[in-house]
Amino acid sequence: MHNTLSNDDNQRRSDVELTMTQLGQQLNRKYETDEACFEAIIKSLNNHKGPICPKCGGRHFKRKYGKRSGKCMNCKAEVHFTAGTIYEDCRHPRPYLAAQFFLGHGLVFNASQLARVTGIAVSSAAVIFKKIKIALASHLHKGKKVVEINTAWFTQIMTKRSTRTPANEHPSTEQIALENELDPAGTTHTTAGSPISPSRELDTIEQSIWDLLLVDEVPYSTLIDKTSMSSQMLSSALTIMELDGLIWIHPGDTYSRAQPQSQNSLPSANQNQNSNSNLNPSANPRPNSSKSKSKRKSNNNNQTQHQNRESLSARLTEAVDATVARIKRDFHGISRKYLQPHLAVYACADDRKCWKFKSILKICGNFGSISRAKIKDYVTPLTVALVVPARTGQ
Repeated sequence: MHNTLSNDDNQRRSDVELTMTQLGQQLNRKYETDEACFEAIIKSLNNHKGPICPKCGGRHFKRKYGKRSGKCMNCKAEVHFTAGTIYEDCRHPRPYLAAQFFLGHGLVFNASQLARVTGIAVSSAAVIFKKIKIALASHLHKGKKVVEINTAWFTQIMTKRSTRTPANEHPSTEQIALENELDPAGTTHTTAGSPISPSRELDTIEQSIWDLLLVDEVPYSTLIDKTSMSSQMLSSALTIMELDGLIWIHPGDTYSRAQPQSQNSLPSANQNQNSNSNLNPSANPRPNSSKSKSKRKSNNNNQTQHQNRESLSARLTEAVDATVARIKRDFHGISRKYLQPHLAVYACADDRKCWKFKSILKICGNFGSISRAKIKDYVTPLTVALVVPARTGQ
């Protein structure tokens, strides 16, 4: 069985490299020289508007084709166009364009494959690829299909060590180490009198929600107002907390902390009686028609929001499981340190409408300088952006 999997892996990697080679030939026909590659990079800067003089804001330069510097026609200053970008100190532009071209065609590959196809050292390919992935990762949260999720969901694929891995510990302990580093005072403590202690440590966003759920059934609108979060961020956090059994969702789009079954945590008989009394005409005056219609419309909206959140919960679980399976298949595990850049690669593969070659060039052209020191210091935050595609047929 192991040999079969290894053969499958080798075949898959061979197929990917064959496609990379074919796309590389296509790229070489489009950009035949390094000057042509540099010209494409320079034109992609500043949202494809080209270089801008940092002193006067001028856009007209006296320069040679494919050269990375030129003289501003307005203030006569000598401007280095790629300074302050990911292309700073770039000597060979083709590997940069090749990596962006492959990502723009939805390929998932590693630095070793990039090195073999482009003919550069693996170490150089690794630096180039990490620069591009970090730039793309910074843009990932702006997507429409993205949900922010705690990195603890991916601990099972954190199998490779990094500079952040504690000594003599498994790579997955990076997750715990980072949580302790960002929360040294233990702000995930249990509030006195709370219905139940959280079954796991909470991140900052989840803790702010948890603290607001001291009283039963807090409306979603109240959580939005009190936390000042975006609806996307709040919805994703609530979904995760519900899946982890930390909170309950009640009718009317309200939320409460989950309670042990032994404490009669489900809606009590008194609550049911109160709900039933609302249906008794003798117990309550008949509302006027306008108020009744308004209430029915509000209830319908709340029910729709609840159904949408249940759908998101299921799709989120499916997306996480699928991503974990793909990382195991493609990389046999990764380090926690570079989790978000890896997720950016899969976003390029999944959302072909958004992540095209030109779009990737634009993002990289607008991103700042990334030195080797910055690559070494990069750490995926506790919350990452994950693409959650809509279900087929919805």
